[in-house]
Amino acid sequence: MPNGMPWGSLGGTELETVPDETTLAELASEEAKLCHVNEGIKRTLTELLNCETVRDDRAFRTWVQCRLMDTERELRSGRRRRSAPEP
Repeated sequence: MPNGMPWGSLGGTELETVPDETTLAELASEEAKLCHVNEGIKRTLTELLNCETVRDDRAFRTWVQCRLMDTERELRSGRRRRSAPEP
């Protein structure tokens, strides 16, 4: 850049993003879909943990438990995002 600033830099000035109502509605809809998918993943992983094949395979059981914890963490994160006050 001719002025020595990196491309896209505004010299310390930040632009504030102001989402419109349509964007907020789309985000809420996508967030609800993600929550629904994660709930399904959680149910499936919990069912897997109860299968004899998984109970008898230590490595597979550990893998399923880790994925279940990841999914539960994502669900908690989504709940926090939904309950956070809007800026």
